[in-house]
Amino acid sequence: MQVETRYVCLINEYMEKSIMFNKAIILIATGFMILTFGCSKKVVKSEGVIGGEISVKQASESSESKVSAEEGFPLREKFNKVKYIDIKALNREYEKTIIVDVRSKIEFDAIHINKAFHIPVGTNLFIKNLEKVREKSGSIPIVFYCNGRTCAKSYEAAEYAMESGFLNVYTYDGGVSEWVNAYPAKATLMGKTPVPLKKLITHEMLAKRKINFAEFKKKAENPHAIVVDVREPFQRKSIPQIPQLRNIPSDRLVEMIAEGELKGNQLLILDAVGKQIEWIQYYLAQHQYTNYYFLEKGVLSAEEAGRAISADEYVIGSEDVLEILVWRNEMLSRPRIVVRPDGKISLPLIGEIPAAGFTALQLKEEIEKRLKEYQELPTVTVIVSEINSYYIYILGEVRSPGRYQLKSNISVLQAVTLAGGFTNWASPNSMVVLRRNGEKEEKIKVRYKKIISGSRSEENIVLKPGDTIIIP
Repeated sequence: MQVETRYVCLINEYMEKSIMFNKAIILIATGFMILTFGCSKKVVKSEGVIGGEISVKQASESSESKVSAEEGFPLREKFNKVKYIDIKALNREYEKTIIVDVRSKIEFDAIHINKAFHIPVGTNLFIKNLEKVREKSGSIPIVFYCNGRTCAKSYEAAEYAMESGFLNVYTYDGGVSEWVNAYPAKATLMGKTPVPLKKLITHEMLAKRKINFAEFKKKAENPHAIVVDVREPFQRKSIPQIPQLRNIPSDRLVEMIAEGELKGNQLLILDAVGKQIEWIQYYLAQHQYTNYYFLEKGVLSAEEAGRAISADEYVIGSEDVLEILVWRNEMLSRPRIVVRPDGKISLPLIGEIPAAGFTALQLKEEIEKRLKEYQELPTVTVIVSEINSYYIYILGEVRSPGRYQLKSNISVLQAVTLAGGFTNWASPNSMVVLRRNGEKEEKIKVRYKKIISGSRSEENIVLKPGDTIIIP
């Protein structure tokens, strides 16, 4: 429906209450008359407005919300103040809407709706970037979308925009995959339009690459494997106990895949809950990687198996790499800082500060305490982005004795595997772990046969930094 001018007011809300009255307004508007209902005097130019058919689709009535949940749209009931639009309506009004993709960059670059603006939700600049696309009081509808029916980002973006004063906000909750299959000519896959449907990765293709935690961990023990945690820093609230784990954000991983840096090794990738890996698979397929696997359910599966520790419980050591973020202060933030051999780090204003021996939470509190002299109520985030202080010694009858630098917690038997296994002359039932507690040294007996038989599985202890395993 083409109109020349309109008032920024509550017309849309009023139209929803009466279909008959809605028709009357349309007739009067086309007769070059403008009605006002106690609205502001500000006038906005409009190139196109979605008609009443979309504006009445609001998941505010509980009965409709429950039906939507049963039909496979579970978020409509949870975000019942957000208006939604279905796939057919969005296609019909495609040219008359502002479409916004709120996902990450690698997801957007892999596959997206044509003409969509890329404005990731959850960033500090979300509202500012949205205002560059359309002013808050504008009449052209904004439609947010993300991956699928259970992806809450589109609803969160719409809710955030509404709370910030944006009018005419909707969410398309069918997700990008449904759109691409229905309208491939209005979508882009890995830079190609229309989307070649044969290149779409199916659920079956993804499922073949997913393995459970036990299998993933076993593969990670291979010294030639490359194990990558693609979670963003803010997601790393727990540390999975998986050997050789590296923290590489997904955007950097995609660059490494394109450059061929990881070819020749088995690539093992994990994310937070198993949702992000689908998009990484597109890049792997494009660059002809074949030797790779994903951890099913991501770090969540490690937590369920009891093989993850809280990041707040990890004790920082020398050579660990930290990311220190000071809210709204880039000058004081440090995206990468290495703990020196003396256990200290240096930060602007506060100078040197001990880091080794602290947990991330304790260090955060100490930095905030010192910054209060210069900044009112500072908010600091400390993230352990690389674990380099975790090392152990394996001595005696193993094939490769020596000092081993680790990326995450491992058990005694895993450590023996890293050292190449027992020699023919080893006495595995007489293993001892030497652990220093202050000035005292503790001896912990480990009996191999008791562990593998299951009668004393607790003897397969998780090693601590500095532990020494002796195999006579």
